[in-house]
Amino acid sequence: MRIGILDCSSPHWTAGEVYTRTLLAAISVAQKPVGTKIVFFRSNTAVVAPTGIDVCDIDLSPNVSAWLDLQKSLGIDVLLPLQNCILPAWKAAVGWIPDFQHIHLPHLFAPHEAESRNTIYAQLAVICEKVIVSSRAVARDFSALYPQCKEKTAVLPFPSLFAAQAELPEVGDTLQKYRLPPKFALIPNQFWAHKNHAILPPALAALRHGGINLPVVLTGAPVDYRDPSNSILSEFFQAVAKHGVREDVHMLGAVSRNELLDLLRLTSLVIQPSLSEGWNTTLEDAKALGVPIACSDLEVHKEQCGTAAFYFDPKDPRSLAEALGRAWVGRVDFQPMHPAREPNSLQRAKLHLKKWGEGVLEAATSAHEASLGTRFARTTMGHRITNMCCKAFGKLRREASALRN
Repeated sequence: MRIGILDCSSPHWTAGEVYTRTLLAAISVAQKPVGTKIVFFRSNTAVVAPTGIDVCDIDLSPNVSAWLDLQKSLGIDVLLPLQNCILPAWKAAVGWIPDFQHIHLPHLFAPHEAESRNTIYAQLAVICEKVIVSSRAVARDFSALYPQCKEKTAVLPFPSLFAAQAELPEVGDTLQKYRLPPKFALIPNQFWAHKNHAILPPALAALRHGGINLPVVLTGAPVDYRDPSNSILSEFFQAVAKHGVREDVHMLGAVSRNELLDLLRLTSLVIQPSLSEGWNTTLEDAKALGVPIACSDLEVHKEQCGTAAFYFDPKDPRSLAEALGRAWVGRVDFQPMHPAREPNSLQRAKLHLKKWGEGVLEAATSAHEASLGTRFARTTMGHRITNMCCKAFGKLRREASALRN
């Protein structure tokens, strides 16, 4: 079986590149069925495939006929992860639906974008033999929206990309470089509306009122493609000024992967205030490094973190302030949640990486087998129809011959 891996990289979505890198790493360490070959269809040349995975560079919008011919020439049996029908599969396909955010937060999407997502996801549900979702919460959404296709889902929560590194580098000078305080909390999210940065300034003000100064470092691209005027960012800075918490907010914007690793390893707490997620990369990174977590009480977050987090209502700044206060002053012992912080946590993440890769390969195998079954069924039905037609025409010929005689 030959599996084609599509590049999920996107200039507007950093998580797409991270997902691709993690997927390649997971498949490279997974136990593979005998005869399995992997071809990576790369659109982002910054992504380097692990040894043993062939690379085929492609255009993001190739001619569909040429694209299908390319798959045929390479003998691709299964293509994944399909996110739309722009690059269709020659044979079988495994889709990937990250989340149904446009269903849960429709006000964040223009009508045409929401409709486009509805159309694309419905197409994936129908044309793909299997559909990967990253959480049971998203699987329930899928089943509710496409009940006739619910058996196609494969729930495969992705791990942290840090698990793919043989060993982590020494901590760098990121704190000194950006003149950050020795103790801080971290929000490593792009500045998209659903990430809910707006809850932070009033929560920090409430903490200050209670005598707690909590420095927070924010990383991630300060832009949302749905907000070309950057009103979300402007309102955030205005709220920081209005609530008098300028000294507590350290805005870094997009940082390098190594700098982010430094910050994650040195932070006292990762904060994830999101209003909607399918499975969160930030939380997986924190778990892999054994970092304490405070996150919104979404169903998917509870699925992802279990009891190893401080939860809060993402619409209530005081709820966030209360959770941060409990975590920050150290009244709760973190050791039961993270027994040996980094080494043990990374070992668990590496096991998760291998298991995830094997789950993806299993989904690909199921999709391949399902496509063969479908083709066999169609062929069998074709033979039945042909035989019925032959019998009918034979009967007509005999009747016509009898009439002539």
